[in-house]
Amino acid sequence: MYTEQEAYRRLAEELIGSIQHGKLQQESIIPTEAALAKEMKMNRLAVRRAVQHFQMMGILEQDAEKNYRLTGNVTDRLQETLHIILLLKHISPEEVCQVRRMMDQEALRLAFARRDQLDLDALKHLLERIWYGNVLDSIEADEASHIWLMEASGNQLMKNIMQSVWAICSTQMNLLLADGTEELHQKQKLVHEQLYKSLLRGDLEMGLEAIQVHYDTIEACLNACIEQQLFQSQPDVAASTEFTERSLSLIHI
Repeated sequence: MYTEQEAYRRLAEELIGSIQHGKLQQESIIPTEAALAKEMKMNRLAVRRAVQHFQMMGILEQDAEKNYRLTGNVTDRLQETLHIILLLKHISPEEVCQVRRMMDQEALRLAFARRDQLDLDALKHLLERIWYGNVLDSIEADEASHIWLMEASGNQLMKNIMQSVWAICSTQMNLLLADGTEELHQKQKLVHEQLYKSLLRGDLEMGLEAIQVHYDTIEACLNACIEQQLFQSQPDVAASTEFTERSLSLIHI
């Protein structure tokens, strides 16, 4: 009799092997629980629970005909798992920013290698929302511009990881942008404009410099807020809702 953990591992190996050999791909219908149990010589109940685990992970989903399809739609689960890891390991906001900085820099390098394929009009539209939209619209456009850069890199894994990291630190980022000084807003607007112009002109160094300034500014703001005990050490937990312009004016950006 196989335990649930053994059934999970066996089914994972079966799915991975089938994908590697081209037997399964995204949206493929996997064999029925009965067929899997027979093929793997396992108890059907153990197989059912293993399938349910994969369904909860977003790897499988059940369609209207009760068939299980291979979806690989794991972005939400990846966010949840990464969030829990960061909280348990007490990862600081600065460390999250360091990862984001590195990812943006590498994404920009990759994007430059395929610059002729990029939809710069879409980035320009986001830039206009950052410049001229209301606070909420500007915040949404700021997030979308980072996701655009990940997509521009052509690296799907990088995009999924960035979405997960953004979800983790979004509370702090939104507070910084919503309650920041006008000087902060202007500096971040100019940084995004510089990034757009770097792609337009083919100037990689300009874009890398913009990313450096962007994250230097964010890290300085976070450090000032932590010193004022406005944030706890966990990535997305605000220790106080009184995130005021006074706290951000402690640093000169």
